[in-house]
Amino acid sequence: LAQPNFYQLPHPVYIQADGNLSMTLTNDFGYTLSGNYPIGGPIMGATNVPAGQWQGTGWKPGVRAPANPQSFFVPLLTNVVFLPDAAYKLNPLPGLFFFASTNVAQDWSINPPGSFPQPRWGLSISNRIRCMILDGGPGGRVIDYVQLNGLNSYRDLASEIYPQVPNTTNAWSTNIGTYFLGTMPMGVNNQVSISEGTPDVGDDIWAENMMGAPQGNYRQWAIDYFRVFMGLTPLAPENLNLQNTELTNQAPFTPTIKKYQLLTWQANDPLVHYTSGDLNYPSVTNVIPITPPNAVFPATAASNFWRYTDRYSPWGGSPVKDPTSDKNAYLTSVKDPLVRASDDWDFPTNKFPNIGWLGRIHRGTPWQTVYLKSATNPIANWLQWSGDNASWLVGGTNLADASLTLPINDRPLFDLFTAAVDDNATRGQLSVNQANLAAWSAVLSGVIVVTNTSSAADLQATPPVLRTNWMVISPAGVDTPAQPSPITRIVQGINNTRTNFPNQAFNHLGDILATPQLTEQSPFLNVTNLLNDHAGGLSDEVMERIPQQIMGLLTLSHTPRFVIYSYGQTLHPADRSLYTGSGQFFQLCTNYQVTTESATRAVVRVEGLPATPHIVVEQFNVLPPD
Repeated sequence: LAQPNFYQLPHPVYIQADGNLSMTLTNDFGYTLSGNYPIGGPIMGATNVPAGQWQGTGWKPGVRAPANPQSFFVPLLTNVVFLPDAAYKLNPLPGLFFFASTNVAQDWSINPPGSFPQPRWGLSISNRIRCMILDGGPGGRVIDYVQLNGLNSYRDLASEIYPQVPNTTNAWSTNIGTYFLGTMPMGVNNQVSISEGTPDVGDDIWAENMMGAPQGNYRQWAIDYFRVFMGLTPLAPENLNLQNTELTNQAPFTPTIKKYQLLTWQANDPLVHYTSGDLNYPSVTNVIPITPPNAVFPATAASNFWRYTDRYSPWGGSPVKDPTSDKNAYLTSVKDPLVRASDDWDFPTNKFPNIGWLGRIHRGTPWQTVYLKSATNPIANWLQWSGDNASWLVGGTNLADASLTLPINDRPLFDLFTAAVDDNATRGQLSVNQANLAAWSAVLSGVIVVTNTSSAADLQATPPVLRTNWMVISPAGVDTPAQPSPITRIVQGINNTRTNFPNQAFNHLGDILATPQLTEQSPFLNVTNLLNDHAGGLSDEVMERIPQQIMGLLTLSHTPRFVIYSYGQTLHPADRSLYTGSGQFFQLCTNYQVTTESATRAVVRVEGLPATPHIVVEQFNVLPPD
């Protein structure tokens, strides 16, 4: 449950969670056992938080510390027992379960004599949940709401059971053969052998489940008690006088496999939790065995609540984990630097000065605003980061969604938006396909940029002291081979980047953002200490400062344009200009006078290049006499 700082609200807060859990057990003989469990709701799944009492996360700038335990309130926490301890009887088909309360252990006719059926069991689980947070003040406004499904799984229990349990000499083998007890599965024969102490598999995988066993060395007593029943001599000297007069005896060793499956929704960024894809956590190992079987469940099976989840990974990684174990801890292509908690976001609220300010909007993937930087991200890493690599969930890997949400796919946004009042306000923009230094100097010179200036001592302080300074970009000056001017370095980067695109031209306005010199390799930034909690003092706004300022000054010339001037005259034969003599030149005009003249200006563009070029007249004017 994502929780902003609601403790600042003067009103009470109401939280309600409700859901539905469905489980179905099946086998290949046609047996089905289903359970449907509505959970939560306004009575069992609701929490009221008095006004002003919701505590924040306890996060402090520059301090890696656990969350405040009271920063989360959990309205829904319950357990459901789907199938109690039971024995399955196959006959008559499709079979039925006898539960421990019916003393099924005394029923020795579970299956027909000589029959060793091995049902193939499958277990399917589905979950649906809804959570809402409401302002308890006047009007009851909805603060947050989410409803999800997709936390589903299917398990082939047979394939999990049949593999050999460690140190049990193939106690699960279903191969039928003739052994010292007659014709039966090898696994049953081996279980009897282990119950007789040959081989001795140790205490770890034995459970004390025999009635009447003495305290102390349970395993050895159970083995010797069974050996007496089988007509054998006890192995332990203290048990040589042991008596067993039972007519029937349960083999004391019953192989057991204990496993747990952790299905979890976890939000990485608390602001991104509205679809099941946002909450998939594919790095969790799905089905985990408990070895030995009588061991307790590990701590990782405990609830995610009241602590940072395993997936939570802002800038620098989880505050309670070693950042060296997280390959994404300081990766600017998946998260914004210096955003270490939800409170660090500083979203603009008014109208944007230009389209470059799109870079300040949360893009809907963890810890990231609209992406204006150049670095690309391998699809395999992005699948993991975005939650689209949940192959253990029903539906599997969502490669299409991951491909569409890659950060570099934000670039076409700049073809769709403008901050201009009308088209006339966009005159004089520079084409991103312009290659000349002078033209780019006109755009870049005078732009105010921010640079990080923290010293080593500033960065090592607790919390770090982050210093920045602003400066104005100067026009392109005199360059030397060893020290080109900042604008020259940027323009060289733009021209070099353009060569990587088809026809060596940017096809979208946002393609220019592929230029590293505008962001990560800006000549105005010091990225030496970027891979650190303090990021060397470089926030996302500082790194993207140049494109944020200049994107509104740029345009994309989609098609070639031409300005055509034309001049025309209307002529009339001059007085006495017609030849009146004889011959072939009779009536030939030898002189003309101008009666009218005109000049025109036309702006045309060529579309359909290169396959079907055609001319479109954008503007046509008859020029005035002057």
